[in-house]
Amino acid sequence: MATRRGPRQAGLVGMQATLDALNQYGKDMDDQLKWAVDKTAGEVLELAQRSITRKSRGEKVGKRYVSKPGDAPNTDSGDLLKSLKVVNNGFYADVGTDLFYAPWLEFGTQNMPARPFLAPALKRRRFVWFKRLKEIAKEAGVKIGRNGKRARK
Repeated sequence: MATRRGPRQAGLVGMQATLDALNQYGKDMDDQLKWAVDKTAGEVLELAQRSITRKSRGEKVGKRYVSKPGDAPNTDSGDLLKSLKVVNNGFYADVGTDLFYAPWLEFGTQNMPARPFLAPALKRRRFVWFKRLKEIAKEAGVKIGRNGKRARK
């Protein structure tokens, strides 16, 4: 003979199912956010690398052309290009280089105008980043039954 659950037992089972669903929902959102960070950081890295490999015809110094002020630096040895990397830390990522002279190129010096390569890449991907966050937030609203719409006041 089957035993019948009382209201309290049924409520506890329902509560545990709700808690399990919320935990899974949190893990899913974390995964989506980490994916968005990783994807966007990879795109910023790729754009920065591409900007360095694209030749800018500035003035001729010796046997080579230096990039125009405001353009990404031209590559000579390839060290800057090889040193660019992404360090992904889950909910945020660092895109950059550890070369000592990279900040001088990015921001310029007293005697040399800036030849930025990271800031323009980040600027080009910022709207994609916000779009991804908006899609994740909209999906979260759908999952919790709000259909992505704001609650009425």
